[in-house]
Amino acid sequence: MNFNGPKEAAKILASLPKEDRDRILVGIARENPELARQINQLIFSIRDLLQLSSADLGLILNQVSRSTLCLAMRGVEEEVLEHLLQALSKRAQQDLREEIQALGPQPKAKVEAAQQELLLLMEKLQGDPN
Repeated sequence: MNFNGPKEAAKILASLPKEDRDRILVGIARENPELARQINQLIFSIRDLLQLSSADLGLILNQVSRSTLCLAMRGVEEEVLEHLLQALSKRAQQDLREEIQALGPQPKAKVEAAQQELLLLMEKLQGDPN
């Protein structure tokens, strides 16, 4: 049997209420900040954007830079991109698609960092809907 500690911990923590998950992650972060970061990244994925309403997506889109958004959407599944685009006007949808296309290939680390920024905004939104 093969175990991936952070991945298994993320599965368990993702099933807990947010308050419990946050309390445990804070405790882990005190002992091992890098492990806490890895677990937190595994709990949320870019596909989690599919769970958000157009209104919630709009809140995120208002807080993220256009360049970060384009990078984050580079190479995502069409389903995720389409869901995000629903929060935009037709013209803005077209513009965003063109900007993503114009980016061309990007380093994986750069795309993942942009996606992580979006996910942090999503997590913040879930914790503080105001």
